Amino acid sequence: MYGNDHKRDMRILSILIAFGTFMLLSCKNKDTSSSQGDPVRLIKLDLSKARSDSMNLSEIATRIEYIPLERTDQSILGHVYDFEITDDCFLVEFEMDLFRYGSDGKFLNRIYTKGRGPAEVQPVCYAISTEDRLVYVISWDRSLKAFDFNGNYVTSITKPINPEESLPPWRIGYFNSTLFVANAQKPWAKYIYSCYDMKKDTLHVLYRNIREYKDDQSERNPALIPHDFHYQINEATLLFKEKFSDTIFSANREFEVTPRYIIDIANDKLAWEVWRDHAMFDFSNGLPSGYWVQSFYEANRFMFLMLISHKGPQVLVTYDRNTGATGMNTLKEFKRAYTRVYLKNDIDNLIPFAPVNENGYFISSGNCIYSIIDGDEFSRYYRNASEETRNATKYLRQMAPILDTIDEFSNPVIMKVSLK
Repeated sequence: MYGNDHKRDMRILSILIAFGTFMLLSCKNKDTSSSQGDPVRLIKLDLSKARSDSMNLSEIATRIEYIPLERTDQSILGHVYDFEITDDCFLVEFEMDLFRYGSDGKFLNRIYTKGRGPAEVQPVCYAISTEDRLVYVISWDRSLKAFDFNGNYVTSITKPINPEESLPPWRIGYFNSTLFVANAQKPWAKYIYSCYDMKKDTLHVLYRNIREYKDDQSERNPALIPHDFHYQINEATLLFKEKFSDTIFSANREFEVTPRYIIDIANDKLAWEVWRDHAMFDFSNGLPSGYWVQSFYEANRFMFLMLISHKGPQVLVTYDRNTGATGMNTLKEFKRAYTRVYLKNDIDNLIPFAPVNENGYFISSGNCIYSIIDGDEFSRYYRNASEETRNATKYLRQMAPILDTIDEFSNPVIMKVSLK
């Protein structure tokens, strides 16, 4: 069913399992850092054993904070899907605008102006450099412009950051003074992940497109294009995974790539050939079943995976990196592919926590994981909570004057969860 590609993956998997088992036995209870010398971790999953009851947030977390985003005439937000976190601010995306807020939620400024002028952009995606306090923005014409955190235009970079591709990348990030570039899987894509050095005008290819197409597919425009930006950028390492691969890879600051995790979901996996032949070019007979890793997040102690299927409920995987213990939580019934798994908030009992956004991606920074809640939804939970719940912790009592003011007209509230 899975073809030669799957057989090759299984041969590689067998070799890595044997190596990884040996290393794990010899390094039992070793704390895995982000170095390239870490053993390959095998995470073997039997999805039939996933629990349909929600996990308690206290199993993985110690503290919750709420950061309401200030609403001003210049910062009126609707439903927000995505945002980025730096040491001292949030960069919140809404309708392709980018708003900067302080760590306390106070509005600071917009980053750029949308338009066709020399200092304006038609944004596709952006990357944030906390070192230089710059935001790099890709436009639909493939131009790249840089703005400082105060919203001032700085410079344009005229050379393409993915020179072998004809379209803008799906996503970009900033790693080790280079722009990390994520491309989508399509017949003419030569590589999926790369890093572009803007100063040297050089490209470090991290993951080439190894997928094969049938002759009648190789020049066709796909009907569905899977979004391949399954990655995590850390200070010393860059983790990434191609959608149909079993392996999460790690790149160090020298751009050396090694396997870091192998995710084995056996026959529950959506295979590349199945997707290619029964969805990518023609989905008139319905989308195929099978799971893929939509996103992952490696924290200090845990590795989190979000598994998604077109025909089954989401599965949240929690892998303890210290003990090797694995937990799986899912929904009781399938509604749609991106119906989110929530965790029971038994820390302050105020509002349930969604570990991923509505596209199935973790939003994280350091050893914290974040969610964002519409003002009217937060207000409904807060006002329906008992007085005892609203005053259960010192933090909630201190925040009460602010949280009491949130209503259906308020901007969203960021929920910050500190992990164990």
